[in-house]
Amino acid sequence: MLVITILASSMIGDHHSDNESIYTAGFGERQKIVLPDGSAVDLNANSSLRLGSQWVEGIQEVWLEGEAYFEVEKNLSKGVKFTVHTNGPDVEVVGTHFNVDSRKEETRIYLEEGKVCLILKSHPH
Repeated sequence: MLVITILASSMIGDHHSDNESIYTAGFGERQKIVLPDGSAVDLNANSSLRLGSQWVEGIQEVWLEGEAYFEVEKNLSKGVKFTVHTNGPDVEVVGTHFNVDSRKEETRIYLEEGKVCLILKSHPH
């Protein structure tokens, strides 16, 4: 298993819209979510996942605060990218199984199977 730890100094931008779905798991809770493309997310305690409003248009984006395990459906033939936005790097996914833990100023990505691409955000000093 590959483990990547990245320290970040910015928070997730505010991208809320009326058409977005927000899932939360409180203290001591977990929530299993099936996304519109069939991908599965296991949302850990004290975490939230926001689904992008343009999902039906083929832009598959989620915003994660906390920790979640993802089993992403492969959409290579459709040219669809699945992106997890965190307070650290964004994670671009190509059909894979991985865990993202993004709390405070640290993001850890645990890759179990497949591959991901990390997109580091530039931060003004």
